[in-house]
Amino acid sequence: MSELIKVAIVEDNQAFEKSMRQMLMLNDSMERVASFGSAEECREAIEAERHDIDIVLLDLRLPRD
Repeated sequence: MSELIKVAIVEDNQAFEKSMRQMLMLNDSMERVASFGSAEECREAIEAERHDIDIVLLDLRLPRD
């Protein structure tokens, strides 16, 4: 059996993030390992190696601080 692809979601819209989580649950080869409300949160988690992430699904229209 192959290893699961670990996915992080970066999305500030909670309803859309929930939809993406549900879609990932339908795929047997992927698992969501983390969700973030900003790209900065995700970057910090990756740098600190808090999660083992293979793919980041990133909202390109996130608001900037």
